Amino acid sequence: MAVQTHKHVKDIFTKPVLDKIASYIAEAEKGTSAEIRVSVREERDHDESGMPIDEVAKREFLKLGMDKTTARNGILLFILFEERKFYIYGDEGVHKRVHPETWKDVAETLKEHFSHGHFEEGIHNALKKIVSHVHTKFTSTGESKNELSNEVVIGEDVPEKVEDRSCSGERRSRGCRKKCCKASRTRPESQKTWR
Repeated sequence: MAVQTHKHVKDIFTKPVLDKIASYIAEAEKGTSAEIRVSVREERDHDESGMPIDEVAKREFLKLGMDKTTARNGILLFILFEERKFYIYGDEGVHKRVHPETWKDVAETLKEHFSHGHFEEGIHNALKKIVSHVHTKFTSTGESKNELSNEVVIGEDVPEKVEDRSCSGERRSRGCRKKCCKASRTRPESQKTWR
């Protein structure tokens, strides 16, 4: 019987893959004036335990300064890898012009690709769908200034010393990887996960 190893963010999102995704973002932004970023984290920060994913995504959005764009047209594709969750967060300028329900097909694209382990392809196709939704609302003038980096943000892992603590109910919500906690986690909404 073969043992399946658990992959980490840095195993999947290698430098060549990150470079390709950055080029996909640049390609996508040619069709729109929207500013797109991708952030992938192994797991939540400790102070984010118990927070809904939309709040965690909003914190990341603000941390990356995505709320500082001139047209408030930032769109963040935020991925919590260990929890198998993602969220598409758009700034106020985006939500004034694009209905939040619009992102459901982007979520379905990510879910389909991610569930098969096709992360790069999933992000690439999700970027195409994002642009298909915003290109008429945020038209590119051809001279649009790139206000945000296209580089993919890879979050840091939780320090090992946290992993060595004894297990408790409190740790469940912070992403404990031990079997006793994994069994008791609740399943998130299907449109934001890739089981």
